[in-house]
Amino acid sequence: MMNDEKAIHTHSLARKLLPYVVLAILLSLSVAAWLFFKNMYVERAQQRFDEYITPKIDHKIDFKLYDGPDISPAALMFDSHVLPGSRNGRHRPMFSETRTLDLYGHQWTLAIGTSPVFEAEVDFYIPKIILGSGIIISLLIFLLLKTVGDSGQRAESLARQMTLDLRQSDEVLRRMSELLSISGRIAKIGGWELDLETQRMTWTEETYRIHEMDPSHQLDLTTGFNFYTPESQPIITAAVQAAIDKGEPYDLDLQLITARGKTIWVRALGIAERRDDRTVRLLGAFQDITERKQAENDLRVSEAQVRSLMNNSPIGFALLDLEGHFLDVNAALCQMTGYSKDELRQNTLQVITHPHDLDTDVAYVRQMLKGEIAAYRIKKRYIHKDGHTVWGLLCVSLVNNKDGSPNYFISQYVDISAETQSEKNHIAMLAAEAANRQKSLFLSNMSHEIRTPMNAIMGFAQVLDRDSSLTPGQKKQIRIINRSGQHLLRLIDDILDISRIEAGRIRLNPIVFGLEDFLDDVENMFQSRAEAKGLTLIVERDAGLPGWVRGDEGKLRQVLVNLLGNAVKFTESGGVSLRACSEPAAKHTGKGKKPLRLVFEVEDSGPGIAESDQERIFHAFEQVASERIIQGTGLGLSISLRLVKIMGGTLTVESVVGKGSCFGFSVLCEPAEAIQKSKAPKLPEVVGLEPGSGPWRVLVVDDVLSNRALLHALLLSLGFEVQEAENGAEAIEIFEAWAPHAVLMDMRMPVMDGYEATRRIKATDKGRTTPVIAVTASVFMGREEEVMATGVSAFLRKPFRPEELYETLGEYLDLRYVYADEPSEAPQQPRAVALTPEALAALPRDLVQDMAEAVAEGDMARLTELIRRVEDLDESAARGLKTLADQYDYTKLNELLGKGGNNNG
Repeated sequence: MMNDEKAIHTHSLARKLLPYVVLAILLSLSVAAWLFFKNMYVERAQQRFDEYITPKIDHKIDFKLYDGPDISPAALMFDSHVLPGSRNGRHRPMFSETRTLDLYGHQWTLAIGTSPVFEAEVDFYIPKIILGSGIIISLLIFLLLKTVGDSGQRAESLARQMTLDLRQSDEVLRRMSELLSISGRIAKIGGWELDLETQRMTWTEETYRIHEMDPSHQLDLTTGFNFYTPESQPIITAAVQAAIDKGEPYDLDLQLITARGKTIWVRALGIAERRDDRTVRLLGAFQDITERKQAENDLRVSEAQVRSLMNNSPIGFALLDLEGHFLDVNAALCQMTGYSKDELRQNTLQVITHPHDLDTDVAYVRQMLKGEIAAYRIKKRYIHKDGHTVWGLLCVSLVNNKDGSPNYFISQYVDISAETQSEKNHIAMLAAEAANRQKSLFLSNMSHEIRTPMNAIMGFAQVLDRDSSLTPGQKKQIRIINRSGQHLLRLIDDILDISRIEAGRIRLNPIVFGLEDFLDDVENMFQSRAEAKGLTLIVERDAGLPGWVRGDEGKLRQVLVNLLGNAVKFTESGGVSLRACSEPAAKHTGKGKKPLRLVFEVEDSGPGIAESDQERIFHAFEQVASERIIQGTGLGLSISLRLVKIMGGTLTVESVVGKGSCFGFSVLCEPAEAIQKSKAPKLPEVVGLEPGSGPWRVLVVDDVLSNRALLHALLLSLGFEVQEAENGAEAIEIFEAWAPHAVLMDMRMPVMDGYEATRRIKATDKGRTTPVIAVTASVFMGREEEVMATGVSAFLRKPFRPEELYETLGEYLDLRYVYADEPSEAPQQPRAVALTPEALAALPRDLVQDMAEAVAEGDMARLTELIRRVEDLDESAARGLKTLADQYDYTKLNELLGKGGNNNG
């Protein structure tokens, strides 16, 4: 190869030098020709010159004779230009010669030159032309040879590069072929080809090696089939035939017997090459997968052993995916949790994990997935299928894929409930206490947030009620605001009672009440609603029902209102019945009067409840696919069930879909003697401070502007001096600078709350004797002692009446007030105006119907607006309607509006 390259290099160099050598030769020839012709012409010119110089002179030769050796005009003795026929003018001769002659001791100078006539006869340009032509031709030949040489050089370079590329391609192909052969040998993958037109079968080297055959052996399709085991031959034959007939590819794991009798597993793959809708060639691959099959078989054996160990182990085992879904479990874990294998496979570990332990478990799992830990072991709780808690010791490890990515978890569970029973009870108690504290805190916050604006609404309403400039109508509206606010506060107290029920802190508040009046109130409450829907409401009282009992009237009312409300709401036709009776209680402790059991039943003709849903309706927040439970939160029946249990009874339901339902319950109570009802004493209205007293300074501390404004207005109107602070820190500054006589302190504020501010004020000499009165809405009923423990002197719960504020300040500051004159007699009720159905019949029908709907829905604001529209039509009828509305005589209103609407129609 080195000799070839050297020869190529020498040849290339010769080709490059050839044009220059030829050019040099041609130029040399041109110069030689020029010199030759020039000499030849010079000699001929000289001969002719000699001929013309002697003896005849026909003006072809010019000569001049000078006297002396110098050539100058002054020395000119003779000039042939002046002879007849000579040419004048300056002329530069082609040939000239000057000679100095010495004649007789005197020097003469003779200058001889050719004349234009002579030069015209001599062709002296031929040598020059020959020289120029020779140079031009030499250059052209040089350029031609140079171009040819360069083209040849480029062709030679291209050929050399192509030869080099071809050699490199051959080397790449050789290396690729070698790499393919080595790769096939390593992966045990061979190739094959079947030309269907020639029936020629071709195998690669590795295919021969897999079959343990000599590569010189001639092959055909039948020979290839014969290597497969009898079980595999039909399969491969059918696959190849389908590829030939339909062009279908195949990928099969089959067994074959090599030429040396060794049974192996192979993966056979084939594809078809088709032309004109027919197969012309089959191509495929062939891989020895014996080791893989053996590994799979070993894995199955290993898995069977592990599964046997897992299933027979007393320790719970489970395989879980990365999301916590059970992939497989053993019998011990099923026994531990109470679930079957299928049930666990359909659930996650989170479902059976105790909520208090879930965060810890999840934190460890995240550490494992990040690669921070390889395994973890914790003690945790599980929820058994029947609901009880099971303590277990959990060990978890992570199994990774070959690339290191997480694959699945292996978990082991040991039941340690017996060893940790006492610890379990202790932790459960702490968890329950923490949950109750959180719930109490939430409800306290909710109560505070609702009572805070209600304090301003009701407080300013009471301030307005004291304004003597208001008209009677305005005072009536103010009283309606007060009554509505009181109703809302009762609802808030009911919500707090629900919390107490769930926390187990509900207390019975037994009082003596009359059953007859109680049932009358309940009946009146729902009579108008039932009549508005066209339903019949019947209240049946057993003859043996006692007149007076001692029990929790509020909770009993709450249960009946819930049951009757549901019955009226979901019944579209027919009626609702309430039945009440009493029976002796089964147990008697011997203390006090013998208890009795009040039994109530609420029956309706509504849609009924399916038997499968009759238990679920008593679950909190539970709603069923029944027409009865389509609204609300689903708490009513759950609360009623718990209240009845607290009162010593049970709540049950019997229902038939399409016919109706009957809810029955009983409560324990004691018979009681009749009592005389009396109204609570009314606090006198305070109109000012006693003249001559004071001035009294009061500091109002509250972060809510409306609360401060209310207290400011109530105090300023009586003559108190008032300053305000938005938080405890401001309160301390004002207290030190202003020295108030009393402080009205909100307990929940930003920056510094009332608890800390009270402690700091009480720590000063002045503060020890200054009453600090807590004014807050952030605690439950019965929890005032916690506020009092901070050092406050008294407690006012928002919202409060002005008289309560004045009375508290008067008690701690020893104040004397001026009171409004006591009325000599009760205020006269407005005189009832006779209102008849005929008077209402004269009103527009839609107006009467709108008023009837407002009464049925209890929407008094809308009813008042509609009555104002009646005033424009019939002032007398409007006064009658107002009177009944102010007396809350909804039964009479509903009766008259119903008849008026019918007569109108």
